[in-house]
Amino acid sequence: MRIEENRARGGRPRVEGATSLFYDHTSSPRYDWLLPGWVVEERTMPTGRVYRIYYDPFGRAYATKSEVILAWEQAGLHVVNP
Repeated sequence: MRIEENRARGGRPRVEGATSLFYDHTSSPRYDWLLPGWVVEERTMPTGRVYRIYYDPFGRAYATKSEVILAWEQAGLHVVNP
């Protein structure tokens, strides 16, 4: 599943005036802890508030960095100081 398909399946409605930027582990030092294939979407609301949604290579969404790390641990990866 791709990110676009995930959004179409019932995520929150888009807010008028909001912007989205996508980053991977090579895009920004802030996200160099992500594994290859994972991306983060930064949604900036008109109010200035930023929401982050993390996506795995299959397009599944995770709401927090903690959820991402938990998913990695459940997959058998050993996470050291992300």
